[in-house]
Amino acid sequence: MRTRLIVVAAFMVGLASCGGDSPSRPSGVPPPVSRVLISGPTQVAPGGTASFTAIATYTDGSTQDVTLSATWSAFPAGVVRLTNPGQFDVLTAGETRIQASFRSTSSGLPLLVLPAGTFKLSGTVRDSSGVVEAVVVEARFGGGSKSFTTSRDGKYAFYGVAGAVELLASARGYDPADMTFSVSENTVRDVSLTTTAAPLNLNGNWTLSLSASSPCSDSWPEAIRHREETAEITENGTRLAFRFTNPTFQPAFAGTTGRIAGSEFSMAIDFDDYYLEYGLLERPTPTDWVGVFGTGEGTGDQSKISGTFTGRFDYYITAASARFPQGVPFRCAANPEFTLRRQ
Repeated sequence: MRTRLIVVAAFMVGLASCGGDSPSRPSGVPPPVSRVLISGPTQVAPGGTASFTAIATYTDGSTQDVTLSATWSAFPAGVVRLTNPGQFDVLTAGETRIQASFRSTSSGLPLLVLPAGTFKLSGTVRDSSGVVEAVVVEARFGGGSKSFTTSRDGKYAFYGVAGAVELLASARGYDPADMTFSVSENTVRDVSLTTTAAPLNLNGNWTLSLSASSPCSDSWPEAIRHREETAEITENGTRLAFRFTNPTFQPAFAGTTGRIAGSEFSMAIDFDDYYLEYGLLERPTPTDWVGVFGTGEGTGDQSKISGTFTGRFDYYITAASARFPQGVPFRCAANPEFTLRRQ
């Protein structure tokens, strides 16, 4: 028994001496990166260059300058142009974000580009129900003017503004907004819009008619090239929410929204190309799918809306066993006319 215990003890000592409890990192291999820090200017003038450095911090607390080995980019593009690692030519007034990535870890630094002695003028356009898209905002200053059309977030931005400014905002169904003020620093000035008339009451069930253009879609099945979509519209102030009551595939990342300002109607049928999700997607037959997206603007009364639609039809042919559209679709532009009729 004594001899056996000695042998076991010797075996355990051997495991400890071989480092059996945890593997060690090979010699010369750095530890994982915990973060990357970018340093450099946050505001520059057009026409020059801007230089940045990237410092990596490892999990053991050590640091390393990785400017030359990092991957550099700027988004949105067009404001600056990458010329060398960490170096950018500054092209035009605007705003971008400098990005550096090293060993799957990245970081960003905002960069504002303004001519000397000028500033950024920005803000958000809202009505009584929230932010408003498709608003034309014009800034007049220094004998000239610039214009900007708001997107879904209702925001506008002008770069290179200074001195007395007249700001005008206009959109279908709203009274124009006009204000004058002076800009001597980066300035945020929000805009509030008022509808020209009380919105129409569109709550209820409607039929949306859309079609694909000819001759592009002439060979498609009629059920694909012409769509009659039943929808329930819910109105909340000037905002409209659509719920299609046909056997549509309800998307997670795309949908259909709208606005009614007085008698002026707008609609957006979304499309998410990353997840291949349509605001309007149907399967009229076991092998035929149709996805529609685009924007519409029109006018009408509480029984019918008509106007112009700008968008596209995507036609997929799949196996009957497919659970979602697959492959490359046949594509046609939508006809520019649409109608929305109360049921």
